[in-house]
Amino acid sequence: MNVRTLFVVMAVACNVIVLIFVLPLLLLGGSQMFENLFYSEQKESRLAEEYLTKRYGETFTVITNTVLFKQTFGLSTMKAYPNDSPDTVFNIDVYHEKLRIYHENYVLNRSFGPILKSILTTGPYYYDVDYEDADFSSAVYKIPYVKTTSWQDHLLDYQSEPLQINVFTQWKVENKPNSENAKKVHNIESLIQLLHKNQIEGALTLYFPVALTDEAQVKEYNDMIEMRKNNKLRDTPLRRDKVAECSFSLEDFNENLSITDYIAVECSDLSEIAF
Repeated sequence: MNVRTLFVVMAVACNVIVLIFVLPLLLLGGSQMFENLFYSEQKESRLAEEYLTKRYGETFTVITNTVLFKQTFGLSTMKAYPNDSPDTVFNIDVYHEKLRIYHENYVLNRSFGPILKSILTTGPYYYDVDYEDADFSSAVYKIPYVKTTSWQDHLLDYQSEPLQINVFTQWKVENKPNSENAKKVHNIESLIQLLHKNQIEGALTLYFPVALTDEAQVKEYNDMIEMRKNNKLRDTPLRRDKVAECSFSLEDFNENLSITDYIAVECSDLSEIAF
């Protein structure tokens, strides 16, 4: 056996020995990492549900697919809903320090639900609400939610904190002009006027499919809501080739400005879809 052949045989033998001893450790380590990640997500869900139940005296469900466990950064994010109101989806951020610090916007979404439902009557609609700067250490975060209290009683509490109100819609795009579209625009205008009247600051953003048929509008709307509810990211980016948006600054509106005029000037995509 020449030197070259001997060298090749020895190299192969060394590689085999390394694989025999090291590969099982790598596989075990990878398995443990996977199990740790899976366990951590399950654990974060359970602890968040326990925290919410203790805080509010209600039962909650964390949406499984939304748990994002960032062990390196000491942070978990997820979405949840109260079991008696599955459409009230809200965000939870958990900071892992010596003690877990929970930041969530349940009170905000639960408080706004009744008024949005009462005004946005020409459906379907989906909506969620957040603080514009997501500053959960502000005084607004401390507002208690009381089921028997009307939403109107909470209006004054939100004057000092700019809000981000997100409304998701679909539109009738065939056989226009359409009375349902006109009613929907009137709903949105009534909401803006109410918020403006009560000095609620911030912005309202409309998200809507850009599909060109009624059937496609329904499909894209359902896909849009499914993504919004179930994505791991806190503020889900929507597919810009499927969904457009139109944002209204609540401070910019007054009695002399109609939403129709605003849409015509500022939101050409919505104007083309809705009118």
